[in-house]
Amino acid sequence: MATPKFITRRIVEGLPGKQSEAMHQIRYIPYPVVNLIFDKPVFNRGYDTWCPGNTFTDIVVANWVFASKQVIPRNTTFSAVTRR
Repeated sequence: MATPKFITRRIVEGLPGKQSEAMHQIRYIPYPVVNLIFDKPVFNRGYDTWCPGNTFTDIVVANWVFASKQVIPRNTTFSAVTRR
């Protein structure tokens, strides 16, 4: 199944009780995804650049596929806040 366990346990029939309970115990938390558009490229040397130790996790360049053919000055930042 390509679903989170808390959904899978509700739609798959015949799961053993112990497995269903283990799936129920997995903790999921929401996180924000932020899309930003800039007037010029901020960073374009990689498709998905991880930034450990910051308040955001990574930057995904939205126009990576087109970068070799044309410059579209838009970058997308995905942010997962994991600190409290």
